[in-house]
Amino acid sequence: MTEDESITLDNVKWKPIILKELAEVELGIYIFDYDRIPGNTPYASACSVNNGVGFFVGNNNETLESGCIQVNRNGSVGFAAYHPYPALYSYDCRKIRPFYHSKYYALFLTNQIMMQKGKYGYGYKMGTYRLRKQAIIMPVDEEEKPNYLFMEQYTKKIEKNLLDKYLEFAHYRLKDCKSHLKRSELRTVNDRAWKEFQAFSDGNILEIHTTNSSIDAIKLKDGSDEIVPYITRTGDNNGITKFVSTSNCEIGKDVGGTITVGLDTQTAFYQPHYFVTGQNIHIVSSKHLNQYTAQFFVVVLRDQMRAKFNWGGNGATLGRMKRLKIMLPVNDVNEPDYEFMEQYVISKEIEMLERYIQYIEER
Repeated sequence: MTEDESITLDNVKWKPIILKELAEVELGIYIFDYDRIPGNTPYASACSVNNGVGFFVGNNNETLESGCIQVNRNGSVGFAAYHPYPALYSYDCRKIRPFYHSKYYALFLTNQIMMQKGKYGYGYKMGTYRLRKQAIIMPVDEEEKPNYLFMEQYTKKIEKNLLDKYLEFAHYRLKDCKSHLKRSELRTVNDRAWKEFQAFSDGNILEIHTTNSSIDAIKLKDGSDEIVPYITRTGDNNGITKFVSTSNCEIGKDVGGTITVGLDTQTAFYQPHYFVTGQNIHIVSSKHLNQYTAQFFVVVLRDQMRAKFNWGGNGATLGRMKRLKIMLPVNDVNEPDYEFMEQYVISKEIEMLERYIQYIEER
């Protein structure tokens, strides 16, 4: 057995340890909307996306510190995130400062804290007192003390395995993108002529209709084959709330290669595979959509929806969506330039993949 193979969760002793023996727990400080100054400092709030960073601000207070862990007491209660960079912490979360200073140990501890989130909620918050008393299951050495070496080695192993997979996929994706790139000079939208179109009634650019499923979450059918994306109005994870059983497709399903639009939330995402949806989702389809042009349309639709609609009385209904106007780049005959949209998205993805590969390989 190699040293790497021996670094498994089964090859170490575990023991519950009170969090206050592992780290300091401190309060955060509110920075209200009207007090926020535009800037570049991450402000950890009660959200569970973007590593818990709700805003970037130019403010400063005594919570500013690097190498700490955020644990939410409001919003996404129990969510935890490690911030290796200097960050500010809202009162909606608690700031955890580990006694042992190590990025990889802190990541391990973050995961173990978040394992406890199931017992907390809005009515039973993960506040300061409860956090300090919370027992965290941790690996220990022969002296029954936290096994920091194991936690660091294990986290490094997991990171390396993930980075290797990401790198392999990035190289594959880069090769595929380059095989579809025909106009490598297209790197900007500023040198293009643009024209306003009726998105859903002007020359059959796009079509919009209601979903074929519209399944309320409480009516979802259980099953062991949870492989079907369940699309809702969420703005996270490409609109996917979870994966559900194929038995839900008996109610109805929508084909891949389309765009889902969340009413009220003004969300839009490209769905490459077949899926089922929650309520208040509309489907955008077109003969002009592929994996690249769809990403161009997603941005255009999302921007226009957010500019025109909002939550409440002026939401994105089917009737209002059919009257939506969008700006598109046009070709020499003043029609939507679908080739440019495709090639532009491909070129931007290539740029992103090349930067990502360089970053990973330099590590």
